[in-house]
Amino acid sequence: MDHSDFLNACCSLDLETNENGVIYAIAAVFKDQIFQRRTPFNIHKVLTELDAFIQEADYLLGHNILRHDLPVCRAIKPDLEFLNKPAIDTLLLSPLAFPENPYHRLVKDYKLVRDSINDPLTDARLATALFQDQWLALSDQHNESGLLSFYHFGFAGDVLYSGLQAAFKQLSAITLTIEKAQDLFKQLTDNRVCSVAVDRVLDQ
Repeated sequence: MDHSDFLNACCSLDLETNENGVIYAIAAVFKDQIFQRRTPFNIHKVLTELDAFIQEADYLLGHNILRHDLPVCRAIKPDLEFLNKPAIDTLLLSPLAFPENPYHRLVKDYKLVRDSINDPLTDARLATALFQDQWLALSDQHNESGLLSFYHFGFAGDVLYSGLQAAFKQLSAITLTIEKAQDLFKQLTDNRVCSVAVDRVLDQ
């Protein structure tokens, strides 16, 4: 499966909250469909409508979606079905795909002034574009080294990261035992870092 096929199964989501954690804008993009709401609205009604919009998607996609967007939605309406879908967080993928970058926030070129209002629709689309770039970078740079399999192993054991695991699987990662993961870690760090530190990390 290439990145376009995988993206067609993803719904990109972004929401904006004020300093009190109150949602004032939501947008989502799934294939060629757009969901967009801005206050004033009834947040419970809007989240129910969003749930219906996301229904056909296999995955959720967003920048900091695991630590921000989904917890905010869960706190308001925990029975939303989309909260059970696997999510792919581009914020977590960025340092893996682009380790040379000094920061990994979503670059918002559409903002012309520092205090301009956030646009969740633009951010949802930016997250999709970023994921495409991450997919290509990961497949190009790490396909032969086994690093993708190590990343897959690193996100194992927590259902929160099932979307990331699915993405790595589609990128050709294989499931590793802890012994194989340790051996791979040694290979990937050989002659690159302190061997004593490697042993210490392996113990942890």
